[in-house]
Amino acid sequence: MVVTTLADEAEPELGRICAASGWRLLSVPPGFYATNPLGAAELSPVSGPGGGHILLTSGTTGITKKILVDSAQQDARSAFLHDLWGVTDQSVLNVLNFGGWTAVGYNYSPSVWEAGGTVVIYETRNLHEALGRQGTTHTYTTPQMLTEILSAQNGAVRYDEKMSLFIVAGPLSQRLWEQAKQRLTPLIYTHYGSTEASNLAMTLIETPEDLRWHRVIPVRQVQVVDEQGRMLPAGQVGLVRSLPFPGLAGYLGDRKASEAFFRDGYFYPGDLGVFRSDGRLAIQGRVTDVINVLGDKRPATPIEAALEAELEVSAVCILSVQNATAEEELHVVIESPQTIDPARVSAAIVRALPNVGAVHAHIREAMPRNDMGKIRRDVLRKQMAPTAGK
Repeated sequence: MVVTTLADEAEPELGRICAASGWRLLSVPPGFYATNPLGAAELSPVSGPGGGHILLTSGTTGITKKILVDSAQQDARSAFLHDLWGVTDQSVLNVLNFGGWTAVGYNYSPSVWEAGGTVVIYETRNLHEALGRQGTTHTYTTPQMLTEILSAQNGAVRYDEKMSLFIVAGPLSQRLWEQAKQRLTPLIYTHYGSTEASNLAMTLIETPEDLRWHRVIPVRQVQVVDEQGRMLPAGQVGLVRSLPFPGLAGYLGDRKASEAFFRDGYFYPGDLGVFRSDGRLAIQGRVTDVINVLGDKRPATPIEAALEAELEVSAVCILSVQNATAEEELHVVIESPQTIDPARVSAAIVRALPNVGAVHAHIREAMPRNDMGKIRRDVLRKQMAPTAGK
């Protein structure tokens, strides 16, 4: 961990505290941020269409795309997040090892800095060490990163009932929630959103139901529509769309992807969803995650969540793959470091997928994932294809 301070503003005790904690202290000379090393004119932030900060996103297609965030957009995002969290000068945000090209790594830190708070960036292999000290008020992690943190032995992480833990980039399983609630904090939230649209829903997990049904942030507009863009009533599954974050209308240098996901003033993240009569939103999976069950198209996410809970595993992925005779076959891939009784797996699959015929089950210690910890379904599908029909 590195602590940076201006040399003329350093607290007298800061050096001692850092030394005792094993942190590296960097004292930056006054004026370092105002001029470049050659003493040129004062640096100014770039803004407008000519420049900004580039974020990377792969949520819609699995292929990395670029988002350009200019200074005006960044100010708006920081203000939005500041109000959403209610951060103060006493807030300590831990962004773990999210890179500066991600929404968490880049967008969330300024909202805390502008309030006078502190941001912790912990770029080491042992992520659990970042949660070994008291005092963090907000921590962001993905389900995959959380799995890694909770794999540490008891006592390696500190329980803090005042810390808020936010889960991004994927659904949180009931098993992971229960473990995190027991070992880390009772204040666990799921976030639904994207780099393109920012945060759309934030839900405090108090019951297993909250893992599925999200609370849309009141100031954000989220809709579920059909293929023609017509809003659907509660109870009907359709395409999720939202207003993109102000100032964003597409991907940098990718016209084809921009036209596919930014339409009629809305951003389509590629998710299927359904609203409940009380206004809560459940994500039913990705448009490309729909499985073909004997000609019946079903979203995979609810079935995967049911299997995760019953088998008590960290992740389940269901794929429909064409075999050599062009027939759709279902494959259930289960992520578990331990072996599971095949009879138990078969019984769980029959309950989750009744009357569908043969289903191929696979147990793997780890699934292929991208940098954000999301399962690479495209890679899994290719891996399953050679076994289809066998």
